[in-house]
Amino acid sequence: IFFSDVVVNMARAENVLTLPMPIYVDDMGLIGHSASVVLAEMAMFQAWATMVCGVIFKVIKDRKAAQRQLMIGFWWCSSSLTRTLPEAKLLQYVEMLSVMAGAKKFSLHDMQVCAGRMQRAIMTLPAGAACLLYGLYTLMSGLKLGWHARRSNKGVRDDLSWLRKLLTINLGRGFYSLANFLWAPD
Repeated sequence: IFFSDVVVNMARAENVLTLPMPIYVDDMGLIGHSASVVLAEMAMFQAWATMVCGVIFKVIKDRKAAQRQLMIGFWWCSSSLTRTLPEAKLLQYVEMLSVMAGAKKFSLHDMQVCAGRMQRAIMTLPAGAACLLYGLYTLMSGLKLGWHARRSNKGVRDDLSWLRKLLTINLGRGFYSLANFLWAPD
């Protein structure tokens, strides 16, 4: 939270960072039109973060900019502006959603695992799809220990089924930017 909310926003305020940078825990990446611009901005950001904030990067873990890159658990394609779940994860998520949609009772641990995977899967769908998480988060409310359980309800099971259907339709691939889309006719 400190890194993404404070350090990155300070860099944006100082115009050290101008490109979009998705962040997931300790993994991040810049997205831009040309590899040379992306690499230069990342080098400038890393130097600035070290000097100003004391945040040191492991340069050995850096990857050179590419049009298609595995980053933050997705395949990001800068030419089509899409992010795609790796096939193994997609199959795992669809299987889990299928099992959970048929379950009558969920433990807190199962719901937390499901919610995390659903959140990642929803990143391949339009923004409004996040409403599919509401019922599951409501069920988790008040539970404290991993083995605590709660009976599922039809609404949550329907949300899980819908997400499974949507993932099989979009094959785990969605747009992270709509910049390549044209305006529809009036």
